[in-house]
Amino acid sequence: RAYAAWYGRRIGAAARGLAIRLPTQREWIAAAGSTIHRRFTFGASFRPRWAKSCFARPVPGIEPVLSYAVDESPFGVRDLAGSVCEWTEDEERGLGRLCGGSWASAKPEMFEIWYSVFVQADKGYSESGIRLVAVPGGAGR
Repeated sequence: RAYAAWYGRRIGAAARGLAIRLPTQREWIAAAGSTIHRRFTFGASFRPRWAKSCFARPVPGIEPVLSYAVDESPFGVRDLAGSVCEWTEDEERGLGRLCGGSWASAKPEMFEIWYSVFVQADKGYSESGIRLVAVPGGAGR
């Protein structure tokens, strides 16, 4: 949340009528393709080399953004299947959640659209990253 607030100030989001924030877990799941009944962002079956998992490269690690062309949801959202788990807001409990698998994940279920884990917001995780969303509603509106 602090990073989203800082980034929003840095780019002048409020003056543009935007608010910058983490996606909610529900938004993340929808962007990954849940509304068309997919199990994974890239389809119904797990393909170990299609996800940025520990199976993807001889030496596992964080991958550059947009490095796997197949890692794209039906809505054009990229990089949801691995490299890093992503921070989301949990609307019901107000806690952080990590969604998606990471470069260190070995179990296919960790890459399922619905998979997530509660985390402490004041901790850092070597397998986590941040995706931000811009929504109408900044101070300029």
